[in-house]
Amino acid sequence: IIISIRTWFEKRARTGLSIYYDYDCTFCAKMTNIIRKVFMLAPTTIIAPSSTDKKLEDEMLAHNSWIVIDKNGVHHYGFAGIATVLAYSPFFAPLAFFARLPIVSHIGEFFYRRVANSRTLVCQPEQPPKQRTFAQKMSYGVRSVLLGYLLVYIVLWNIDTIGNRNFIKPHGEWIGWLTRLDQKFDMFAPTPLTEDGWYVFPGTLRDGTETDVFRDGVYAKNPPTLSYDRPEYISALYKNQRWQKYLMNLWSKNYTAYRELYGKYICREWNASHPDEQALMSFKMIFMLEKTPPEGRPLPRAEPTTIWDHHCF
Repeated sequence: IIISIRTWFEKRARTGLSIYYDYDCTFCAKMTNIIRKVFMLAPTTIIAPSSTDKKLEDEMLAHNSWIVIDKNGVHHYGFAGIATVLAYSPFFAPLAFFARLPIVSHIGEFFYRRVANSRTLVCQPEQPPKQRTFAQKMSYGVRSVLLGYLLVYIVLWNIDTIGNRNFIKPHGEWIGWLTRLDQKFDMFAPTPLTEDGWYVFPGTLRDGTETDVFRDGVYAKNPPTLSYDRPEYISALYKNQRWQKYLMNLWSKNYTAYRELYGKYICREWNASHPDEQALMSFKMIFMLEKTPPEGRPLPRAEPTTIWDHHCF
């Protein structure tokens, strides 16, 4: 289907365009061929190294640029050449008008010159294409088919996750698990997350002190003051991104079984880093839940939600 669409566009592309690049630059050769495919230029478009014509080679050296010649024989250089190529594209032709605007042309020429002046860092003389053996052709064909299949597979997999469809049958899911292509595009679809918040772990120490054993970490020398107020930066409560992910998973009902294990960790680490009189006796895991209201409505107050009550002794 993709090949048919490309062919349909290419047949409707304007003809009479010629593009000449620096023979000593493989990067330039690759880029011009990529441009021909991306912009779906007509099959009759001439793409050749400037060495085919001594005058063109001298002209290229004088302008330090590729040469794009339109059907009227006008030579275009630098970013103006890109604007001309756009005009000959059956799909991107409307962009040629914007590419010729003075401000766009000026910015485009600036970046073109940066690339042109640096191309010698990646350029090598163009080498004749090597002939592939039958085994190499077969290997390339098998890889192409396999990658194409996996591309379609991952697209269908993601459609299943957001549309409740069944393109990937249960007996075919092993491919996703084996290749680790299993994923979910549900961060923003079908609806974005509507719940947020922060943790407060009110704990009681052996000496009767009430403290937050979550804020500032279990290694805080001085037990932090217990507060349910929203911190200025919630991200500062987490040691790193992995801890943030782990603790946000604890809020989910799917990970209820891990709350007791985390509670034992809190008790063990706190008591190992504090004197006996400040030993942690018990604490609660409270998530200060903030629900995102409908657009235009005020943000409601955070709701303290106890997800676990833990006793160390």
